[in-house]
Amino acid sequence: MSTLLAFLFAGHLMVAAQPAENVSWEQLKERADSAFAEEEYGVAQGQYRKAIQAAKGASLSEQADLHNQLGRTLYEMDQLAEARKVYQRGLDLHSRAGTAETADAGAIWYNLGHVHGDMDQVKEAEFAYQRCAEIERAALGADSLELAVTLAQLGNYLANQKDYSKADQYLAEAAGIRKKQGDAQAGETLKDWAINRYRLSDYERAIALARDAIELSGEDEAVRGLSFNVIAMSHEARDEFGPAAANYRHALRLLRDALGFQDEQFKSVASNYVDLAIEHDPAWAVEAPE
Repeated sequence: MSTLLAFLFAGHLMVAAQPAENVSWEQLKERADSAFAEEEYGVAQGQYRKAIQAAKGASLSEQADLHNQLGRTLYEMDQLAEARKVYQRGLDLHSRAGTAETADAGAIWYNLGHVHGDMDQVKEAEFAYQRCAEIERAALGADSLELAVTLAQLGNYLANQKDYSKADQYLAEAAGIRKKQGDAQAGETLKDWAINRYRLSDYERAIALARDAIELSGEDEAVRGLSFNVIAMSHEARDEFGPAAANYRHALRLLRDALGFQDEQFKSVASNYVDLAIEHDPAWAVEAPE
């Protein structure tokens, strides 16, 4: 072998023998968090997996948090079955660490509820949200806003499953917490509760809750518009067609400005109003909304 070739060959071996980049799991997590924030989920997934591999010396609860973050990334990538497995590993790590009743473990249960819900696993989703609420109630207190978020999610999930009676207790508690805490989302939850009372044919209570939602929703014209729609539907159900039409019109004005003509919620309210106008034609133009 010539001297030049020997030199080049030796140099190649020296390059190949250089150690890989020494990066801590904390640095890998920072990279993954940044990628997740930028919605670069493929990159985030890879970095979280590397962080998990590098975090063997970290505490079990820290490893559980990495699994929670990886699960969130997989959920965003619509890899639901894999996300479920990762969340379950995270819960197992919390159990082994003795931190199964902490708010961090509750967060995994909450995220797992989303996965089960999207996989049409109704009982499993309900259990996951309930488990999260149970943990948050004990760990954070009965008036915590984190608990209110979970209860509202559980209530709306059950309402979407048409279990209105069970949904009602959770929406009521969530609304109560948010009102007590002066939370900006109080109007949103009150609106959802009003819709649920309407579905339970409790029209008087639905109207009262919708008015409360309007008062607390501030500048959120979408919430105000949908609340006026609840009032309108409740009046229509009681054959009070003039007030119903007036409130439909007011709802449409608000939703037009907040959401636009092409929004499905605007179209739904418009359909309600058109159906009412076809059947009844009193002098609604002079009616003032409530």
